[in-house]
Amino acid sequence: MILLHSLWFPPVHWFSAYLKQPETAISPLWSKGAVFQANRTIIRGPNGLQHLSIPLQKGPREDLRLITPLNSPKWARACCNALKTAYGTSAFYRYYDYLIEPLFFKEYEHLFQLNMEALQLICSLLNLPAPVVNDSVQGANPGQQNLKDLKDYGQYFTERYPFSPEVGVLDVLFHCGPLGGLILSGKEL
Repeated sequence: MILLHSLWFPPVHWFSAYLKQPETAISPLWSKGAVFQANRTIIRGPNGLQHLSIPLQKGPREDLRLITPLNSPKWARACCNALKTAYGTSAFYRYYDYLIEPLFFKEYEHLFQLNMEALQLICSLLNLPAPVVNDSVQGANPGQQNLKDLKDYGQYFTERYPFSPEVGVLDVLFHCGPLGGLILSGKEL
């Protein structure tokens, strides 16, 4: 079984690791010294890669169930505007934005709750298996080993920037819609 860190809209290479193993679980626990990315995602817009991150109030970085996200309408609007700028003209944005945006405005008690709700929604929209939680063992970052397996699925702005496999899963969702699950699984279309 592979254990992965809980991430907010994980990168496409995270999904590659998630889907390649017969048994995968998500952990809210982080090891000390690991680069903390549980509250971050990357989108790709007209000015290149943009890092979005959830502001955090408190909590030890080792357990996402003890970290409280800052529930800020200002931050939520900024994220929604960034998504619209980056993906507003993509093929599937209008079919999914109204489902994604409420996640930004909802108040969550802890970061793990937010990450899992976002992950469950993405898995549902992409017809992927629902995540299993293992909260007794620390997760791992799948690293870069799966980047070479990813194929360009038609990201926007390729005339200015090369294919970016490190972007968050929202990029696949907004560009590929329901076929995104097949792309993340590495299946031929």
